[in-house]
Amino acid sequence: SRTTYSALFSAISTTYGTGNGSSTFNIPDMMGRVPVGTGAGSGLTSRTIGATGGTENTAAGSNLSSGSNYSYAIMQPFSVVSFFIATGK
Repeated sequence: SRTTYSALFSAISTTYGTGNGSSTFNIPDMMGRVPVGTGAGSGLTSRTIGATGGTENTAAGSNLSSGSNYSYAIMQPFSVVSFFIATGK
């Protein structure tokens, strides 16, 4: 609840969802995902907190000619976070 975990709610507010809109809030859903830090680095894609993306499966086209070089960007499922907080409760 927003009251019980007021310090956590103060830190992340409704970044990951509004909950019921008045007394609850959401935390990051990390099921099947890896955490990715917020921000950007040299040569990296800029990520904003709360963003998600990636895919578990990618299919290569069947019309690829042999001897050709193809490049694929594979991004595993992720959720962008900036911190995890333990409230001790």
